[in-house]
Amino acid sequence: MAAPRNEKGDRPGDDTVAESGTIGSATSVTVSPRDSLAPWKFKLMMPLLFVQGLAYGYDVGNVANIQAPIYLAMGSDIQLLPWIGLAFSTGNVAVIPLVRKLTGLFDLRWIYAIGFLLFAIGAAISGSANTMPVVIVGRVLTGVGLATTYQT
Repeated sequence: MAAPRNEKGDRPGDDTVAESGTIGSATSVTVSPRDSLAPWKFKLMMPLLFVQGLAYGYDVGNVANIQAPIYLAMGSDIQLLPWIGLAFSTGNVAVIPLVRKLTGLFDLRWIYAIGFLLFAIGAAISGSANTMPVVIVGRVLTGVGLATTYQT
């Protein structure tokens, strides 16, 4: 059973440092990583993360609906059709270990920005493709980009 929360909503001992230097004292100051963040930055960041989550879910969920029209429009080899769905997951899974290591080495803002840029480039490539292999390359880039943003 969890300890009861105080009037601020904190539990005793949850990242609190007392003014006297002891941990868990009644007169404690909550330390939060968001304390140094400007309120407008936090308010801007939340909708951006929401849009990214929607893009991820839309991409994964909608690909099943677009496989048949892509095949009919491009008339390519039927053996490439499953790669439209698999390319995203393959690119996603392939870079997760690498990106997870990079998050400890570099600034998360830049990693997130690069990942979102890769996603946008991949979506543009897939959307403007004239052949099935180009669609697959774009899907791999979208998977790499979104895996990068999800690790930050």
